[in-house]
Formats: sequence, structure tokens, C-alpha cells
Amino acid sequence: LVEEISPSALASVLERYVWKDGKDSVDHVGIDALWDMMTSYVYMPRLRNKDVLMRCVERGVAGAAFGYADAYDDGKYTGLRFGDLAGGALGIREGGGLLVKPDMVQVLDEDKEEGPEPPPPPPPPPPPPRRRGPSRIVASKTASGDLSLDELNQLREEIIRTLLDAGGDVEVNIVISGSKRGGFSENTARSIRENGVQLGLAIDIEQGEE
Repeated sequence: LVEEISPSALASVLERYVWKDGKDSVDHVGIDALWDMMTSYVYMPRLRNKDVLMRCVERGVAGAAFGYADAYDDGKYTGLRFGDLAGGALGIREGGGLLVKPDMVQVLDEDKEEGPEPPPPPPPPPPPPRRRGPSRIVASKTASGDLSLDELNQLREEIIRTLLDAGGDVEVNIVISGSKRGGFSENTARSIRENGVQLGLAIDIEQGEE
């Protein structure tokens, strides 16, 4: 995995695989989309994490290896930056922003010099609030009699493993309750007590009335 990538190396990757000539050529690419490509295709450099890409983007925009824009709408870029940032960090908004082909930035700069000074673009609207999913899930099962090994394995694979794979903290409580009219024998109680200790169970035996 690549720990650092230079702006020139990233620009070369963009020229070869993203900003290629032809009918499918594009003038910009979303940073999030670029990251998805770099984690999906074997011919792209595999970076350690997205922070490596973001550091390269900061340096590349400052050094004019490529441009950066907050968004592209109706044929226009908003928040376009290229070359010396002057203001420090890009301040990339949520959603990643866009990397813009240097040739396109230069064309836009020439058009800007020839035409009147456009009014400043309005600030982008705040992102909608994210809806939170359920924070607690409880599944329970009551069985009369024995549970087969297949049933236990199915509970483990379909419920417990799904919660663990989703990053949840899972606690499994197993309660086995047995009752008998007239009471169990002392041999049965002793066997349950000894086996429970070996299995790490907490055993609570209620003594019946005479």
C-alpha cells in the first residue's frame, strides 16, 4: 500500500485513466468517485487510506497540478481553485468536491479575463441531516424442550454474525430453565451443578418444599 503519492504521479494517473481523450473524456472527477476507483481497480495505485489522497490533493491544487471545485452545475464550477491557495487548506466540504482538468481551468481563466467579472457564487446549501438507524436490536426465542445443533448454528449465522459484521457490540444471554412436578432427584441436581461449573454457567437450584 502506498503511504504517500506525489501530485505529479496522481496527475499522470488522472491523465491516463480519467481525463483520457476520446468520446468518453471528462473534464473533472469527484474525489469520492476517484477514491472508489482506486480501491476497486487493480491498475490504479492502492493507497493506504483516503487521507493519503487528500494530502496529495491539497499539494496538487496549490502546485497547479490540477484544479479543485466544490461542485459543477449547469456548465459552471463553484468554488474553483487553482495554483497558490493563498488562504491555506482547501476546506473540502462534505461530499468530496471535484478535481478539475488543468486544461479546463486555463480555458475558464481565459474566458473570465475576456468577459465581465461574474458575481460571487452563492454558498452551497447545507447537507440534509443524516437519519440515524436503530441503535439497539434484541432477538429472543423461547423453546419448549431441546434445541438442535442446526437451530443453534442458524441463530449464530443469521443473527449473531450479522450484528457482528455490522460493527455492533453483541451480548448473548442463554437461560435454561427446567421444572418438574414433584422435584428432580438429587443426582440430577448434582449432575447439573457439576456440569454447569465445567461449562462456566451460573447455576441456581431452588429446593422444593417437603
